[in-house]
Amino acid sequence: MLNPEATHPDYDAWLPSWRIMRDAADGAEAIKARGETYLPRPSGMAFAPDPDAAYAAYMARAQYPDIVGPTVRGMAGVMHGRPAAYELPPALEPMIERATGDGLTLDALHRRITREVLKVGRYGLLTDLDRAGRPVIVTYTAETIINWDTDDDDNLNFLVLDESGWERNPDTGSWVEVKRWRVLEIVDGAYQSRVLTRVGEEAGMEDAVPTMRAGARLDYIPFTFIDTNDLTPEPDEVPLLGLARIATAVYRTDADYRLALFLTSQPTAVRIGADAENAPKVIGSNVIWDIPAGGDAKYLEFGGPGVAAQRLSIIDDLNRAVQIGAKLLSETTQGQESGEARKLRYASETATLTSIAQNVGAGLEKALRFAAQWIGATPDEVMVSPNVDFFDAGLTPQQIDSLVRSWQAGAVSRLTLFENLQRGEVVSQDRTYEEELEAIESDPALGMIGRENVGEL
Repeated sequence: MLNPEATHPDYDAWLPSWRIMRDAADGAEAIKARGETYLPRPSGMAFAPDPDAAYAAYMARAQYPDIVGPTVRGMAGVMHGRPAAYELPPALEPMIERATGDGLTLDALHRRITREVLKVGRYGLLTDLDRAGRPVIVTYTAETIINWDTDDDDNLNFLVLDESGWERNPDTGSWVEVKRWRVLEIVDGAYQSRVLTRVGEEAGMEDAVPTMRAGARLDYIPFTFIDTNDLTPEPDEVPLLGLARIATAVYRTDADYRLALFLTSQPTAVRIGADAENAPKVIGSNVIWDIPAGGDAKYLEFGGPGVAAQRLSIIDDLNRAVQIGAKLLSETTQGQESGEARKLRYASETATLTSIAQNVGAGLEKALRFAAQWIGATPDEVMVSPNVDFFDAGLTPQQIDSLVRSWQAGAVSRLTLFENLQRGEVVSQDRTYEEELEAIESDPALGMIGRENVGEL
């Protein structure tokens, strides 16, 4: 009998990394909610009068650097700084405005996929038909794709998706936890779906035989794995996992650093020679200590020579974070560097972003081609062209002036001038050289060039 809760070994191996990334992207509250998972309790706190209170204060003082979430959002913003191009057959064009069951547009779905792949390196898309027979894409996070298998030709023939969650009882209005698994299989050469449900002690199962709009059965599972580098069932590397680990290391060091600062600012009074009965219980400017002859009183104060080293460690770790993308969109850094310097400094990150952008586009295209097959349209008419130009290619006024002067001096041809202006986004990418000449000739305001010189341009 099928155990729907069984998980693939690769899933078990990668799940801890996905959890770290989720928590890191969600920020300080999520990290601190995990308690000792990310901030171990110092062994000395076991001897404190109230160990739990001491640890709670230790955690409260610690600052977690929220750099993972902003980095993901910043990178996704760079990748979608210019819109992707979508070509769909007419029957699929409604998906541009509504691609998923929860109402995401195609572009919004594209952005969601990008963010998920940047976070955990994995996302899943199931192509289906809704109750009205319209194609729809159902999305699954890495954590919900729990089990899978392939045949001898590496074609997906078994998949389990965890759809568990809280659902409202329409009669009582109360919320109950529902365990649900969708099991997709190839049985006797045809695609079939089973949904297993468990609510408390009650269990149920619903079988379905998905068919295309024309009634034919599929011979494949219309599910698309989108990983960092490919579209295979095997999970890929998590792009920003190193950044999350550095943030966690900074959090731990910061906790010790702030504890040291706290101790430095909290000197402890000690009286030597007093008996237990007369020993002072309070200190302060309004408290008078009567010290008998031969007695002594002093403050024990933490000098903190290691505090500076802890601070330097935090700075070093944050500098390492910068190197792997935490400061990708830093306005201060960009303001101090030329465009070429930024391109060189971000060469490795750009290559990674490019491969992710291309892979995400390929995965979305594959899911949309499944949708075309569902309704009998032509899959080859589906094209997704993601943006891979992440840097501003526009020319500065000085560069434009230099190009025009080069053409005027005869150093470059008029066609070369046009191509450079087009590449620098001065001239529309959709306009041909001949069309640009016609536009110039028909323009009543030719400026310094003059209508008599249009033919020379």
